[in-house]
Amino acid sequence: MLKKSLLFERFRKFIDSIKKDDIVAVMHHTDSDGVCSGVIMAKVVERKRGKKVDLHINQKACEIAVLNRTVEQLKRANVNKLIITDLGVDQAPSNIKEIEKFAEILVMDHHKIYANIDSKKTLFLKPQLVSQKNPAAYTAAKFCFDMASEILDMSDLDWVAAVGLIGDCAFNLWKDFLEGVFSKYGIEKKANIFETDLGKASSIISDAECFDSANAYKAFDIVYGSSSPSDVLKSELLKYHETVESETMYWMEHVNEFAEFIDDAIIYLIKPKYQIKPALSTRLSLKYSNKTIIILQDFGDGMIGISARRRDEKVAVNELLEKATAGLERANAGGHIPAAGGRIRKDDLSKFKDNLLHLVSKHG
Repeated sequence: MLKKSLLFERFRKFIDSIKKDDIVAVMHHTDSDGVCSGVIMAKVVERKRGKKVDLHINQKACEIAVLNRTVEQLKRANVNKLIITDLGVDQAPSNIKEIEKFAEILVMDHHKIYANIDSKKTLFLKPQLVSQKNPAAYTAAKFCFDMASEILDMSDLDWVAAVGLIGDCAFNLWKDFLEGVFSKYGIEKKANIFETDLGKASSIISDAECFDSANAYKAFDIVYGSSSPSDVLKSELLKYHETVESETMYWMEHVNEFAEFIDDAIIYLIKPKYQIKPALSTRLSLKYSNKTIIILQDFGDGMIGISARRRDEKVAVNELLEKATAGLERANAGGHIPAAGGRIRKDDLSKFKDNLLHLVSKHG
């Protein structure tokens, strides 16, 4: 249950303050939880003022901080209200202060709190500030849905919240909620939730972004215009899913051949055609729930992308990556206890692996 606190009242006030002549932007992460949370908050804006958001934007999946070019884009569009979902912008908050010079900001995220960026111009909301539930599993889409449902009728978007939370593998925390969604839309339940229509919709959204990061814009528009998960399943996103699924399965099938199994960790360096590291790490974590999964994807541009998972949460992979990348040039890392990501220079791969193996052996 959400606590009706001063923060909640400030949320209500922010939403109530949105007017037709405001220039409102929604900025969201690119995975299914990010897309779905962005859609939910964009719908809130439309229902509040009878007009769609003026701008919806995203950066690349690895770009968590608000970039200089994004600040300039917001300025050029004369944005005076910005809603950010599923991005831990407090991890590198300098540009939040720049945006505060011309806009009010609402941040709705569920990652670890790195810094308190709350101010007169920025409302900083995370589940751990208004709820007792595990913030990693209180996904951005579900959080946005619950907060908004306290002030508007959002019941037709319950399936969007469900798709988002499945994408972040938070289905165990929300069994009752998901039961209601399955029943309401007549969706068949299966042992593997990713084989249901809700799970497939989540995978389709994520795989579209894996194929090309620019597809996050397209996924947002498709979810925004859909009335049920079946609409997403019939959309043009399906063609990306089939291609990325084939690539992901190739690397899944060769994990024993190509990956390093060290203590209770699996370290897997891959160089696929598409950005499949989140999908692959999730798949492997479901298969090896008691192991720390580290996917290292060579992007071919001098950088290595990282995706980490630990399903039983016995190792906090966000802290693991933060420590393993500490001091490395142009490196970043962050996320949740069971799921995290990051980026390093290819030249630092050996040093990163040494750091990682030292940390893994300590956990072991």
